[in-house]
Amino acid sequence: MTRSRFQEAVLPLFVALATIAVFWTCLRCGFITFDDPFFLDRAARGLGASAWRELLTRQCLGKYAPLSSLTLAADFALWGINPFG
Repeated sequence: MTRSRFQEAVLPLFVALATIAVFWTCLRCGFITFDDPFFLDRAARGLGASAWRELLTRQCLGKYAPLSSLTLAADFALWGINPFG
């Protein structure tokens, strides 16, 4: 059974639209108090040399997650303290 080009184009579009529809309400959500203050405190230090060193070497809440820390710092640099970003 072969699929047409139309079917190959529609499936990814349908998946993308379904994902947007499901998560649309999350755009209005704020921060939570469980662990956000710890990670935001680290992200608020910026992206300078000393901040990079700390983000890549220290643990937060007992976990070593350098990629998460760097992306949160980049988000904070772009969006500030706005959870929409």
